[in-house]
Amino acid sequence: DSGQPALYLIDTSNDKVDQVDSSNGDVEPIGWYGHYFMYSLTNNAVSQSKSGKQIIKSHDADKDQSNQLDQTQAEGTPSSYAYQVFDNFHILNNLLSYTVQWNTYDATGNGVNLANKNDSIRGVQPNGQNKKDYQTFPAQGVSYIQSAQYGPQNVYYSVYNGDNGKTSYYQFDG
Repeated sequence: DSGQPALYLIDTSNDKVDQVDSSNGDVEPIGWYGHYFMYSLTNNAVSQSKSGKQIIKSHDADKDQSNQLDQTQAEGTPSSYAYQVFDNFHILNNLLSYTVQWNTYDATGNGVNLANKNDSIRGVQPNGQNKKDYQTFPAQGVSYIQSAQYGPQNVYYSVYNGDNGKTSYYQFDG
């Protein structure tokens, strides 16, 4: 109706339709935990070189209230910057676990240094409380992070370092 993507909540007890979110962005549904619906929003109006390009949100259907759980950070200039990406979402017992990875873009040829940055396995409660990095590792050299949920409260993570060709493994038991 507005020409922009929107997310709606339909209360099936009375067929009431409420708009939860509308912005110039892409919505990736993560899922429900209890009465909280969690999703990732990538804002097309924000440059990748700026903080807040990607935001994780939840919506409390009982209270009709939205919460911002986390947002990506970025630093540098529009032609040379480091930026975070959230990925590998898993809903556990009262916890959303996900990975935070730093990436770079450099059009100047000078390079972007990630030596003081850390990637992480992070968790936050659906209501926005108790955000915590459960495991951190140096971002420099990390090529990718993969995950697989192998039980109701259990996730395996693999972190591949392209600089040394080694993969590190982590087990998260919620």
